[in-house]
This record gives sequence, C-alpha cells and structure tokens, in this order.
Amino acid sequence: MSNLAKTNILVHNLYFRLMTLEREMSMNPRFEGLRVEEIHAITLIVNHGKPMRFSDLVKTLALSKGPVSLLIKRLVQKEYLWKDKSRDDGRGVVFGATVRGHAIARIHNQVHLAALQILLGGLNETELNSFSALLEKLAIEDLIRNIPIPIA
Repeated sequence: MSNLAKTNILVHNLYFRLMTLEREMSMNPRFEGLRVEEIHAITLIVNHGKPMRFSDLVKTLALSKGPVSLLIKRLVQKEYLWKDKSRDDGRGVVFGATVRGHAIARIHNQVHLAALQILLGGLNETELNSFSALLEKLAIEDLIRNIPIPIA
C-alpha cells in the first residue's frame, strides 16, 4: 500500500471519528438541542474574536448564501447571536455572539480540547510542535475550500 493510500485511510478514519464525536456532542443537553452546524457557526464567530460580516461567514463556513442566511436567522431568533449594522461603513451587517452563544462556544471548545488531548496525548512536545507546524503549512482551511469535487 502506498503512503498516499495509507494516509487516505488514516485521514478518513480520523474524520469519521471526529464527525461521530460531533454528532454525539450535539445530543448532550448542554447544547440545548442545537444542531452541529449551529454549534459550529456560533463557535466560529466567538473564536473569531470580533463580529463577523455575512460574507465572511459564508466564506469560512464554505456554504452558499441561502443556507448560511437561514442558519444565522435561526440563531438570532434563538438569541445565540445578535446582528447589527457594520460600524465600518454602516451598510453591511455584522453578527456577534450573545452571552448564550458564548456559553455554547465555551462548551464546544472544551469538548474539542478534551478530544485533542486524547488524540494527541501520546505525542511528545517535539512531535506536537511538528504536527502543529504541518497543519499550518498545509493551510487546511484554504486547501479544503479549493479541492475540486470529482463527479464520476
């Protein structure tokens, strides 16, 4: 088996386990019945550190405008997010997290950190630094956004 084929299997297995963890996590009562994509949107905005424009949310979530619009509308109605006019130009709209949204993001980040501690717990400091550097080098967010989806 080639290194690429082996890596493919390992990445697939990791992805599958992480998606299972996300699904199980969203069923926890602490997440108040939110769906995985809602939890991710809230956490994305909180981790961004400042309010986000709609166009930035669309780009970062790698979804089309329609689904993101519905997602954000639900989260504003449920009072996890707030929206306001942009202070930069007054024309655009920005979204930020409410106190409830911050609480959800805090729990979500804790779940991810616990999973990473288990996943990466066997690595020494040098290996962990190498792993982090490799992820940065791959520029995962940009890379994934630009992968063409082959149609059979």
